Amino acid sequence: MITKRLLALAAACGLWAQIHAPDALASDELRLGVKLPLTTMDPHFFATFATASAHASIWERLVELDPDGQPVPALAESWRLEDDLTWEFVLRPGVRFHDGTALTAADVVWSFQRIRDVQRSPSSFARYIAGVRAEAVDARRVRLVTDRPKPLLPFDLAYVMVGSSRTPDGAGVETFNAGQHVNGTGPYRFAGWTANESLTLERHDGHWAGPAPWRRIVERTIADDAARGAALLAGDVDAINALAPSAIEGLRGRPGIAVALAPSTTTLAIALDLVRADTPFVQTRDGGRPARNPLADARVRRALSLAIPRDAIAERVMAGAALPAAQLSAPRLHGAVADAVPDPHDPAAALALLREAGWGEGFRATIHVDANGFLREPAVAQAIAQSWARIGVIAEVQSLPAAVFLTRAGRQEFSIVLAAQGGINAGVSLRSMVASWDERAGRGLTNRMRYANAALDDLIERAIATTDGRARIAQFHAANAIVAAEAPVLPIFHAANAAASRTNVAMTLWPDRRFNALMMRPGSR
Repeated sequence: MITKRLLALAAACGLWAQIHAPDALASDELRLGVKLPLTTMDPHFFATFATASAHASIWERLVELDPDGQPVPALAESWRLEDDLTWEFVLRPGVRFHDGTALTAADVVWSFQRIRDVQRSPSSFARYIAGVRAEAVDARRVRLVTDRPKPLLPFDLAYVMVGSSRTPDGAGVETFNAGQHVNGTGPYRFAGWTANESLTLERHDGHWAGPAPWRRIVERTIADDAARGAALLAGDVDAINALAPSAIEGLRGRPGIAVALAPSTTTLAIALDLVRADTPFVQTRDGGRPARNPLADARVRRALSLAIPRDAIAERVMAGAALPAAQLSAPRLHGAVADAVPDPHDPAAALALLREAGWGEGFRATIHVDANGFLREPAVAQAIAQSWARIGVIAEVQSLPAAVFLTRAGRQEFSIVLAAQGGINAGVSLRSMVASWDERAGRGLTNRMRYANAALDDLIERAIATTDGRARIAQFHAANAIVAAEAPVLPIFHAANAAASRTNVAMTLWPDRRFNALMMRPGSR
């Protein structure tokens, strides 16, 4: 079993763990089996794991994150902070798009504007450039002027893909999805895509870093965990991601198979509707409408948290490939509380709190989850529901296809949502999940219950604008304390990143759970 001890050691060392070393050369075609479907070819439409992962082979960013989650040069060879509000990024020379045109500062400016212009995004990239104005100083220099100090800006820019300013005006998501204008600077060029099924890429021999190792990439969506593992064992694919806990044990030690495990930035958490007086998916024990919303009471939220057996879920449901969570960010990330302790599993204390809040008889609720998630969300939700039943809270689990789940959750149609959230530092998770929703400011974009706390907003905004590192971390810690006290979100666990490959493919895992050709090399490590 992959134990918490192993994960803690890997996290402390900043390393990934590899089981069974590769021993042979790979062919010039790499075939990947991925769990989550790729739903768009527009690089600025949908900020989610699947798009960020697949699109990174085609489009690049000014800044990249290394395997330890630190910003390193990508399209920008260097950057500097001219004053508290002004950054200058110098573009790498000799970079060309797949159509042969040169990358210039105008392309960066265009990309920033297009992100803001995209309509109906289920999860907008605008959060990463909120309050940032891009100016072209000359062909190779970009000036970014911020509305307030943003010392963490390089982290944010690692999520912003740069496209070509020669893209025709009005080219929208439908145009990109039709295969038009898919034109990046990355090591692989677009060759074909079938929505939710497969993406085919070919090597871009003119890449600024030299030719990539693979002539051709085929990325297939295989949502079913067992089918994905079977495809790897049969040799139909060379590598797969999002290993289910059973697959970690089932694949480890198999001849010709390598299993890799690494700490990740992803946290699975429950969001609760404490805002509305009448929340749609909560009823009394007899199925009637309650006179008040029980989730609006902090004692009820705390009771629900105390009833969750985080250790058991991490060890049994996730086969040890998770760490029980006390906060939204994994402990090793910038701004997280390194020694935060998760709520204990204490049903007796939970029941006492329910009684104190006037809900000793319990109530009914529905937990909505993404059926296509990669963290066994339906199984985790069932485990939580069983534990809540012991304190009188009868919870039904409803699993919905990803597109339906995300759309309805974004419209605040649910009362309790279990979902994954990633962020490379505490500011990303706090600002996205619990800051007050403000689409124009790029704040609270995954705050699906519209929780709002002015004091928390102030702390988060001051923290991400504070240039003094110690003061910034102290502010993040204070923000985490508010979230822990009010419990609008209940962190469940920090997930491990687990993937497997055939032993002729060397694989390095990144903490942001990406899975693409850029992390693969032929032959031994």
